[in-house]
Amino acid sequence: MARSTHQINKVMFPGHIVSDKGIEADLGKIKAITEMPTPKDAFSPRIAELTQPLRDLLKTDTDWMWGSVQQRTIVAADALSFGLGGILSQKQLSGQWRPVAFISHSMTDTERRHAQVEKKVLALTWACEHFQSYLIGKEILIQTDHTLLISLLGSRALDDLPPRILRFRLRLLHFTYKIKHVPGKKLITADALSRAPI
Repeated sequence: MARSTHQINKVMFPGHIVSDKGIEADLGKIKAITEMPTPKDAFSPRIAELTQPLRDLLKTDTDWMWGSVQQRTIVAADALSFGLGGILSQKQLSGQWRPVAFISHSMTDTERRHAQVEKKVLALTWACEHFQSYLIGKEILIQTDHTLLISLLGSRALDDLPPRILRFRLRLLHFTYKIKHVPGKKLITADALSRAPI
């Protein structure tokens, strides 16, 4: 029997492709970024408002001080009128937070009719479920720019929740998490992904 001369020159490893060229990102993990549509307008009347988060990053006083509550895997998600966006980040040995994967999703017609707070809870639930292979069995930090979600997904009694929020909260019981409010201008990646869903 003839032996195959085909040689494998790359290996898939969670989140990476290892080959004779080195280590590269798994394209499936960054699809939401690489397939974002290009801008179609030359100018926006809200350009100052929209670029504020980017300009804030150039300031020297925007560094974050991380305490024990942040020493976990972080899931951040956001929702707008028609899209959901999420990002999974992990702290490296160097102490820096690095993205592991980016996701975005167009809402169904039914989801678009949800109230805005329900869309925000949907985004977090969807992101956690999408990343569950990374999250199950770990304590994670969920970041949201909607303060009401702190009680809805945290301290509020289950029998005091609206039915749709209750269903999302029950789906999140698979995860061990704490939820933290982050100002919208600090949640720029998830926000950008929700504005350009794929």
